[in-house]
This record gives sequence, structure tokens and C-alpha cells, in this order.
Amino acid sequence: MYKFNSISEIREANKAINNHWFDRKTMSFFNTRIETAVLKGRFFVTSEKTGFASSSRKCTLRMAKEDGSIKTIGEFGQFYDVASAKDFLSFHLSQLTETTNK
Repeated sequence: MYKFNSISEIREANKAINNHWFDRKTMSFFNTRIETAVLKGRFFVTSEKTGFASSSRKCTLRMAKEDGSIKTIGEFGQFYDVASAKDFLSFHLSQLTETTNK
């Protein structure tokens, strides 16, 4: 499984498949901010405003697939903060490891 070393690498892979996930206009429309560096070689956390008139934000866990496409893990805006998204990732990766090792 390929591991990305940086958000820049993920951005380049996404652009190479003609996706627009990281385009300035796309991120602006969704009020998206990248909140973390790459986690575990393919995951990262974003935050988005909860509404057009709102200043509050919620976090979303994302996964970069090997081809550069981006997948939401869990629900959009599922987490109230970055720490909760990281905890969710750690828990689910540990569950996956347990299942694989049985």
C-alpha cells in the first residue's frame, strides 16, 4: 500500500487524475481547511463551516486513495475537533489490525 508523505503529494496525485478536490475554488466553496499533516500515510483531517452564516466549524476525516482520489471516512462534519477525528482513526485502525490478525 502506497503511503503519502505530505498533503502536497496528495494534492499532486489528486490533480494528476484531473480531480479538483484541492482547487482553491472548491475549498473556498465548502469553506474547507486542512487541519493536519498526513496521518498514517494516507489520512488527514479537514474542517468545514457548519453553515454559510455560521462561524463554527466541524471536522471530517479524509483518506487519500492510491490513485489520489479523496474519500470521506465516517460522516461529513462528524467531529467537533481534530482530536476526536484522530481518536476515531486510531480506534478504527486498531480494530482493522485486530480483525486482520485473527
